Amino acid sequence: MEFLTEQALEFDTVKEYLAQFALSLPGKQELKDLRPLTDRERIEILLTEISELKDIRAVHGHLPLETLEDIREPLRRSRVDGAILEPLELRQIYNVLYSGRGVKQFVDALDAQSYPCLRKKVESIVLIEALERAIARSVDEEGAILDSASQKLRQIRKELRIARESIQRRLQTFFQRQDYQGVLQDHVITMRHNRYVIPVKAASKGKIKGIVHDQSSSGMTVFIEPQETVELNNRLASIEADEKAEIRRILLDLSGQVAESRVEIEETLIALGELDCINAKTRLSERWNCCQPELCERKQIVLQQARHPLLLMQNEADPSAIVPLLLRFDDDFSTLLITGPNTGGKTVSLKTVGLLAMMTQAGLHIPAEKGSKLCVFDNIFADIGDQQSIEQNLSTFSSHVTHIVKILEQANDRSLVLLDELGAGTDPAEGASLGIAILEYLDANNAKCLATTHHDALKSYAYTQTSTLNACMEFDVDSLSPTYRLLVGMPGKSNAFVIAERLGLPGHVIRRAQTLMGEDLLQVDRLIRKLTKDSEELDRKKRETDAKYRGILRLEKESDLLMRAAEKEKQRILDTALRQAKNIVDDAIRQSQETVRSLPAAGREQGREKLKSLQRKASELHKALRTTRKVVNSTPSAAKGEPVTVGAKVRMAGLERSGSVLRFLKDGKHAEVQVGMMRLEVPVDQLSLLQQAKSSSEHRKVSISDFSAHPGDSHTLPLELVLVGKRIDEALDELNGYLDRAFLSGLPSVSIVHGIGTGKLKKAVASFLRSHPHVLEYALDNRNYGMTNVRLACCSPPANQR
Repeated sequence: MEFLTEQALEFDTVKEYLAQFALSLPGKQELKDLRPLTDRERIEILLTEISELKDIRAVHGHLPLETLEDIREPLRRSRVDGAILEPLELRQIYNVLYSGRGVKQFVDALDAQSYPCLRKKVESIVLIEALERAIARSVDEEGAILDSASQKLRQIRKELRIARESIQRRLQTFFQRQDYQGVLQDHVITMRHNRYVIPVKAASKGKIKGIVHDQSSSGMTVFIEPQETVELNNRLASIEADEKAEIRRILLDLSGQVAESRVEIEETLIALGELDCINAKTRLSERWNCCQPELCERKQIVLQQARHPLLLMQNEADPSAIVPLLLRFDDDFSTLLITGPNTGGKTVSLKTVGLLAMMTQAGLHIPAEKGSKLCVFDNIFADIGDQQSIEQNLSTFSSHVTHIVKILEQANDRSLVLLDELGAGTDPAEGASLGIAILEYLDANNAKCLATTHHDALKSYAYTQTSTLNACMEFDVDSLSPTYRLLVGMPGKSNAFVIAERLGLPGHVIRRAQTLMGEDLLQVDRLIRKLTKDSEELDRKKRETDAKYRGILRLEKESDLLMRAAEKEKQRILDTALRQAKNIVDDAIRQSQETVRSLPAAGREQGREKLKSLQRKASELHKALRTTRKVVNSTPSAAKGEPVTVGAKVRMAGLERSGSVLRFLKDGKHAEVQVGMMRLEVPVDQLSLLQQAKSSSEHRKVSISDFSAHPGDSHTLPLELVLVGKRIDEALDELNGYLDRAFLSGLPSVSIVHGIGTGKLKKAVASFLRSHPHVLEYALDNRNYGMTNVRLACCSPPANQR
């Protein structure tokens, strides 16, 4: 892409703004150096990377990128044998390794099938946890060497503390001696030349034996190291030398580890730098509410509600103040000619198209809505603004022509050409003719061109060419101000007469001007006005229709959500009711069995007969409950238009459930409806009568007597169950199912063969039978102690099995 084009479209301003979102200096520089690409696949990847990170930030939070240090120089120096890096440089390397590990763990924790482009970036991050831990253990955030860097350093630091405390205690004794009270300048221990000293009055310095290390600027105080502490200070200096040697060894070791892992660290640094750039691009996309444009093979430009980036920078507090650009420039046309008054937005529209095309090819999202499409151009050329050159002694017109000459030399079928005020700066007739010739040349070379102009001859040219499309910037004649809306398919008009009349120019002057203009041109102007008015009316109706359509879609969506919620609530209520009914029946059976067992022998037989009857009804009720679920979940047909009365079978709107009307409430607008075991208050307008059954067999009344238990076949079910050799849990599962089948088959008694063995299975079977609801009594067989006989509270078999 031409550098002049980037300047003309102010792409460098966008890059400067974008760079502020980067965390690292290399990242900022890389963003400032962005250039448009021509590789469609590469551009697609760059755009997708932003979309993926945008989704991650919306769902999972921000990428854990810390402030990234520029560690390229320390890494370069680490190549030299014996090189020792500074502690702060090592800490910067640690920060990079720490950030890399955090980012890798963050992305690895996401769905493995998601975000493929970002995952590929993260794969380049190499975890060097041993070096990361070594630096963290050795150097703090301020660059100080920690005691934990080595065991030897910890010991040396301990000896240093002891030595310093010993010197300070010895010097404190001088402050406590009475004979030194008039000798000392102050009771303060200080350091001179890395030795502990005390301040002594210069006139009394001979009274304390020791070494004078320094004196005050006034000469009134000398700093003396007493003879008693000379040896202690020497010892301290020796330990400090040991400390420096150990610190040097530690730094040398860490620097060596950095050198060994230099390649991996550089790979991680590069990956984090790229992620920093992607993160900055994503933040810009969020700030400007951008979208990922679709890259199309056809030479097509479709911009939905596009906004110029520089206007967004200027109107950050109120982006809604910007009038968006709506443009559809299909490959059926090679040229789009925009006309209209000055300050109407022609140049801004031109720049918006060019800048957004350039941003797209640089791998950036664009400030437009979803559905925007752009093709990939090999070159984008722009001749915009006043480019007169004093140095080259060129006028405005000459400067434009010079630049256009270069454009025509390079433009081809993969070029986007932007020409502002084509044919301006010279005689109107000659300028218009030259403009037509330039457009014809670009059309012949199949270049995609957008141009702005004032010349009527160019408007007429656009009407005669099937490859050229007219467009104009809308102007509000009532307010005498531009609306900045681009109207494609409509030529612009000057509005000079209307504006002059509104501003008070005498009517006879305007009429004379119209006469001089000529009838043909006036007729064209009237035609343009009519077309503009018709277009505005169609646009208004389209907006109204679109708004109604969006409202219908919204209502449909809300209705669907309500229906789903109602169906879910219906199912929940039904499940709860049926579950409670089943629990009530089961509890009644258990209590009845316990009551029968507690009866005296005389009344036990009668109790068992009643229990059998109760169990048969319970079995039938269980089946009735299952069938009721099917009946309630089915969708009954409703009769429309008939009045609802007490006792009527009705269906409730939305819930797809039926019930019986018990009564109407006092307000007359609600009815109490019996639905299964529930009584509901329902608005009358939500009730509709169910259609009468066509035959009694289709919708007959459901009652418990219609249902029976699921019987087994008593002729095929064995009278004994052999459990010998089975594990206890396996045997009990099989026994439970066998007893259920025997009960439903109406068997009065069965035998369980468990064997003798260790006796564990026999005890487990006995314990299980003791609490089973179908078992009345059980006992070991008199002739075979490996078998237990069981008497069941049998369920009478159906008639066809009696």
